[in-house]
Amino acid sequence: VACGAVAVDDRSLLCRRASRQRFAAALDVLVETGGEAAAHARRVVAALAPPGCDRTPDGGPVLSEAQAEQAVLASQLKERAKMLGLASRFEDAALASEAAVDAAHRSGDPRALSAALEKRAGFRIREGKLREAQPDFEAAYAAALIARHEAGAAMSALGLTWVSLELGEAEAAHRWVRIAESLVKQGENFRLEARLEQRLGQVALARGNVDAGAEHLERGLAMFEELDDKREIATLLSDIQPVAMSRGDIDLALDYAQRAVAVYEDAFGPGDAQLGSAVHNLSLIHI
Repeated sequence: VACGAVAVDDRSLLCRRASRQRFAAALDVLVETGGEAAAHARRVVAALAPPGCDRTPDGGPVLSEAQAEQAVLASQLKERAKMLGLASRFEDAALASEAAVDAAHRSGDPRALSAALEKRAGFRIREGKLREAQPDFEAAYAAALIARHEAGAAMSALGLTWVSLELGEAEAAHRWVRIAESLVKQGENFRLEARLEQRLGQVALARGNVDAGAEHLERGLAMFEELDDKREIATLLSDIQPVAMSRGDIDLALDYAQRAVAVYEDAFGPGDAQLGSAVHNLSLIHI
């Protein structure tokens, strides 16, 4: 029975059953991992409307019951991957992300597929597999467009922007960030707008436009500070520090570097993978 084409009572029953499945999956991982995963699990449980059960007339294909259940499974596995990642169980998280992509393919739901592919791309990046992450982001972007999910397409385009920068492909990064910019609607998703400012700044710097790069990065920093996202705050401080150095403003560069180190230490502890890089940046100012 198609979730979007059944009577309200039947549709509600299917969605409630899918919600219970998602709730149980969230609790399973919560028990396993604890810590930061607990807060994330509560957010998952607070948003139980499952993929495949919130179809609108122009929002994607009507799914059969079997397809809707696969879309729900894909969402469960994607959330499981995220929570396992928060618990630093990266190998298990990567496996869960692979399973999420498989389930999303079976569902025939392009929005579920886009989300699963983007999650897998993130784990491939963590493993240093940029060339493998690139086609995942590209497929996620295409699937999001098919689903008419502009925010999802923008996120994938921003992922492709970052991968292109890491691969030294500044012009490709510029094309992707402009695509993302065309998809981001002002006032709809503050975090996405902050990410866009960050990527616009990074691309501008890579193309030699220091002034524009600094402006975008400063705006992104202010937005992530408003969101209180410690990881992105530290990342942006590290991005802006060499700009201050290039302008000869040593005091400002020192302030950025010290703040980045402090955020990494206070929020993530001495074992954080990025702390060493931040400390190295700080040491360069003293040389």
